[in-house]
Amino acid sequence: LVRQASNGILDLNAAAEQLGVQKRRIYDITNVLEGIGLIEKKSKNNIQWKGCGDGGDAEASEIERLQGLLSDLDEQSHRIDAHLARLNDDLRQQQADPEFRERAFVTDEDIRSVQSFRNQTLIAIKAPSGTTLAVPYPDAKESSASR
Repeated sequence: LVRQASNGILDLNAAAEQLGVQKRRIYDITNVLEGIGLIEKKSKNNIQWKGCGDGGDAEASEIERLQGLLSDLDEQSHRIDAHLARLNDDLRQQQADPEFRERAFVTDEDIRSVQSFRNQTLIAIKAPSGTTLAVPYPDAKESSASR
């Protein structure tokens, strides 16, 4: 794609569309290539190949190693995406189950066991989605000891 790009500048949106991959994957790869100095960003969605020097076999072997690493990272990323999709599906199924909804609660003891809540005032409120709650600051006249 870079070789075919006009003036050697590649539009990453067009590349993602042409390759049929998510833009996020293209950006992951370009960030690695930019980090090792093979490309440079010309603008938000455009990169230009800087290439590599005449490093011979050592450089070719490093490029091969990095290409393998990119392939491994891409495969790992796909596995993580699939796992997240399964987790989201499981969560949606659980939330639709009436028995799960009856058991989905947090006890006072659960909340007290969280270290960051100790010695804090905590108010639990059950409200419909989208509810806005306004809590005014205590009067400025109060001393900090009584807050």
